[in-house]
Amino acid sequence: RFPKVFLPKPDLGAGKNLQEALMKRKTERDFSPKPLSKEVLGMLFYWSMGITNKSREEIFRRFYPSGGARYPVEAYIAIFRGEGVKSGVYHYNFKEHALELLPFASSENIREVLTFLSTKPVLPRPGNFLCDSKMRRFKGFGARICSGH
Repeated sequence: RFPKVFLPKPDLGAGKNLQEALMKRKTERDFSPKPLSKEVLGMLFYWSMGITNKSREEIFRRFYPSGGARYPVEAYIAIFRGEGVKSGVYHYNFKEHALELLPFASSENIREVLTFLSTKPVLPRPGNFLCDSKMRRFKGFGARICSGH
C-alpha cells in the first residue's frame, strides 16, 4: 500500500469537559506559523474520525454518527509544513490511526486549487483538512430509512 506515518493516540485522561470545549471553540483566520506535529495530527484525527470501539464482527464505531454504521466520510490532509511528517497529501487510515501518503497528489496542487477557488487570498497555513463522502457505502440504505421502508 502507501507509505504510512503512524500517529500517537492522545492522552485520554487529559481532556476538557464538553461544555468548556464548546465555549472556547472559535474560527481562526490567524494561522500559526508552527508546523503540524504528529501529536496535533493524532489528536485531530483521533477525536474527529477515530474508533470509539470495535465489535467482534469487525463493526467499527466512530466518534461521529452514521446511519447503519456505514461512515461514508473519508478524511485527507494536505500538509504544507509538518514536524516529523513530510509535506504532501495524506489519507487517514482510521483502523491503524495512521496517515497514508498519496504519491499521486501534491500539497502544492492543493494550495493552487484553494487559491483558485477562494474569493479571498489564501492565508499561509500549515495544512488543510479535506473530506470526501463515499455515499455508495449506503447501497440504498439511506433511501429506505427516509421512505420508512
